[in-house]
Formats: sequence, structure tokens, C-alpha cells
Amino acid sequence: MGVLRLLLALSVVASHIGPIFGFQMTGGSLAVQSFFMISGFYMSLILNEKYIGINSSFKLFITNRLLKIYPLYFSVLILSLLVCLIVGFTSADHDIPVFNLYEATKPNGLTWAYLITTNIIIWGQDIVMFMGISPQNGALYLTGNFWNTSPALYNFLFIPQGWSLALELTFYLCAPYLLRKRTSWILTVVMLSLLIRIVTFYSLSLQNDPWTYRFFPCELMFFLLGAISYRIYTEYRDIKIPTYAGLILQTSIIVITIAFALLPQFPIQAFHFQVRDVLYLFLILISMPFLFIFTKNYRFDSKIGELSYTVYLVHLLVAKLLYTFGPELLKTPAFIALISILLSFFLNLAIAVPIERQRQKRIKKIDVAQVGVL
Repeated sequence: MGVLRLLLALSVVASHIGPIFGFQMTGGSLAVQSFFMISGFYMSLILNEKYIGINSSFKLFITNRLLKIYPLYFSVLILSLLVCLIVGFTSADHDIPVFNLYEATKPNGLTWAYLITTNIIIWGQDIVMFMGISPQNGALYLTGNFWNTSPALYNFLFIPQGWSLALELTFYLCAPYLLRKRTSWILTVVMLSLLIRIVTFYSLSLQNDPWTYRFFPCELMFFLLGAISYRIYTEYRDIKIPTYAGLILQTSIIVITIAFALLPQFPIQAFHFQVRDVLYLFLILISMPFLFIFTKNYRFDSKIGELSYTVYLVHLLVAKLLYTFGPELLKTPAFIALISILLSFFLNLAIAVPIERQRQKRIKKIDVAQVGVL
């Protein structure tokens, strides 16, 4: 599923920077929620097939997940700090991006502590989207719509898209206790998550971002739908998918993902989801088992997929650099996407690959396909 994962990362790039070669793809929110489903699938896979027996400890699972997330995050965080400093020192007014907000807003002590801590540890970056900062005293306050605050608190984050990683990390804490349960139990939690979404959206009229997109109790259902997809996979894991059928499936998903914004819309929606959004998520749900069966032995597909996380991390950094120092010809979404992919390749080579070797050495008796993505 590596190509799909990279396309979803590029969908986020397109939502932030602009259409890539004219294609907006799925948009950012749908791409991230699709990622949550894919994460639920993979976490179910490894918790039920890899972290078992002598490898079943929570400590081993969670530390290996942290080793997957943090080294690349810290690397991009350091690069982001350096780029902000370079942009500031080379500008005429020496105005340093992000740092200038801290100086202008003058956060109080607790606000400073929270923002610095969450920039480092990731946890709490999702909560940033539910708060604002008072220009009078620099204190944080809760808000139902962060878009109505000025300056919006996410601007104080050096990797503002890191909020989704905070949800991912929270899911990792829950995963060992959720994903080894019976399917009926997982479906019950899905329904509870859906109920929370119904209450927040319809009863409390919280119908705007971040409630529709970043509130973990509501987003949990997407992770768990990925777990349900894994349960479907276990029923069909031994089937052999003909090459032509696998290629048709993969090509269809690629085309639908790229051309998603061109699909027709209907005047019907559930919550903030359009009909085509729901159909796309359902497509991901039912196709993941068979797409995984078809691609799990293709190392190249796995390598492509490994770029997705890093592309997600670096694309705003690359955009800032090119917008500041690049010629007009290169200030395009397509070129930003290309440079993001190239930078991701080298970061993975220098950082992720050596750490991945150490991660896998910590596991005994591994016998699961596509270990690199797990």
C-alpha cells in the first residue's frame, strides 16, 4: 500500500500548497482520516502477528513506535528552527518566522511552557487547535473555533501539521488494549466514537474544524475501522490475487485518489462528509486487505510508502525555503512536492534506515510481511 500512502501525503501537500499538476487529490482532511484507517490496519497486524508471545509487552510496542516517529520528527524540527533563523537573518527587517509571534504576543510562563513542551514532545499539538492566546496577557484560553482567534495558536508550532501525530501517538497508547479484542468489541467502540461525533455535531452544534477533524474521541472510529479491515484481511489472507486483478485494484485506487476532486458531488452529506468522501473511505476500508495481499511482497512499494511520513513532515519546510529563496519558476506545488520527496529520501536514508535496523533487532522471531512499514 506504499503508493497509496505517498499519494495521501501528497494530497496533504496539495491542500497546503496548491494543486499538483492541477490535481487537488483528496484534500487534507480526507487524506489524514484515510491515514488513520491505514494506521489502524497496520497496528492491528503487528499487535496480533508480531508483538505476540515473548514480544507482547506494551513497553516493547510503544518504544518501537516512538522510535518510528520521533527521530525523523526531531530532525525536521531542528531543520525547521534553522530555516526560520536563516529566513529571518537574511530578511531586510530580520523578522524571524514563528519566533516573531512569540516576541509579539509575549506568552506568559505557563503558555511558554506548554508551547515549548508540545513542540518537542508532539503530544498536546492537537489540543492547540482547541485554544487561543490572549493578546492582552499571553494566557491560553479554550475556544470552539480556533479560526476566529488571532494569532491562531497553531502558528506557534514549528511543524503545525504535527497535530495529527499527536492523535496517532494517543492511539498507540490505546491500541494494545483495543486491537486484540473481539471484533464485536471493536465495533462497539466504533459506534461509541460515532455517537460522540453525532452529539458534538448535531446536539452541541460544534460543526466546524477542529471538532469535525481533530477531536480524538471522534477520530478514533477511523483507526478502528482500519482494525476492522484487518479482520477482513485475516479471512482472505491465503488467497492468491492474480497479477492482473491486483494491478486493476491498485490502479483504480491510484486514479480515484488523484482525480478525487473531479468526482461529482451530491447535495447530501453526513456531518461534514460529502457522499464521495464516505464512498472513498469505504473504498479504503474494503480494499486494504486485498491491496495489502497484493503489494506486501513488493519491496519497492514498501520503500515508496516509507517516504509518506517524511514528506508529510517536510513539505511546509521546503515550501518556506523555496518561497523565500527560490526563483519564481520553482515556487510551484509540483516542484515543492518533488523536493519534499527527494529530501525525504535522503532523510530516510540517513536517519530512518539505521534506526529501523535497531528497531527490528529488538524483536525476536519476526515472521510478518513488509516489516519495514511496521
